Amino acid sequence: MLAASGQYHWSCLERHGRLKQISDANFPWPNEARHHHAVGVKFKLHPHRTQLPRAALQTQHENVTAFALKIWLWLESRRLGCRFKSARDYFLNPSGKCPGANPWRNFFVNVKTFGLASLFQTRGLRHPRERILNALALLLWEPSASNPELRHWLCGELRRRDAGTNPVEIYQGLWRRLN
Repeated sequence: MLAASGQYHWSCLERHGRLKQISDANFPWPNEARHHHAVGVKFKLHPHRTQLPRAALQTQHENVTAFALKIWLWLESRRLGCRFKSARDYFLNPSGKCPGANPWRNFFVNVKTFGLASLFQTRGLRHPRERILNALALLLWEPSASNPELRHWLCGELRRRDAGTNPVEIYQGLWRRLN
């Protein structure tokens, strides 16, 4: 919500204050966002061990993860001007995820990042960050990412000349290289 309204700040306390003040009219789920943020700030500033059973922690994780997906899909839908229903829908959507990027610059960045083989790929004029955004959606929110066929596709999508076969490691290497 803060990033979408240009009010993001590096300090979690400042973000928390700004989140309390932000208008509810422009955003879906403002109270849920404020609640999750407050819990996160409290834990960040005063970490502690919990006595909660594993199942309760798993439920909390699933709730936060599901909410993060809703917010992310809402942000990306707003940014790109098209609706995404799920992480898989985002991943499969052929629209460009980096609008406004210069195709010729993208061409040279792809060659530098992925080698000469990128000259023969249909996405050669798209910014390589699109691969990262697509992979991010699957790695974070699709349980099927452990599916061998999908892992193979992810590795191929993210592969560089010097990359291994673990999609998470490949993703991390590309993220460092392209940011």
